[in-house]
Amino acid sequence: MRRTLSLFAILALFSAIAFAAAVDTTVPDKPTFNRDVLPIMQENCQGCHRPEGLDLGGMVAPMSLLTYREVRPWVKSIARLVTSREMPPWSAAEWQHGLFE
Repeated sequence: MRRTLSLFAILALFSAIAFAAAVDTTVPDKPTFNRDVLPIMQENCQGCHRPEGLDLGGMVAPMSLLTYREVRPWVKSIARLVTSREMPPWSAAEWQHGLFE
């Protein structure tokens, strides 16, 4: 009886250890510029916000947003303008330039 109880206790302990190892208890990393922000900027902003950016109808972006150092001073303004849907700042014809969301 003791031997069965000891064996059961050992199996329960190993099961608990295996379960604890399988559960991911790590906290997700904080967002980083290179991993999380840069891909969004590349896809949605950097076509115009770059040195000699796209000149779509005479509208070249006034500042470059290629690097963290260039983006950082504009963070509050970018957040405000994107949230209010003022960015992109012009009424591009969807058939001519694509859908901007």
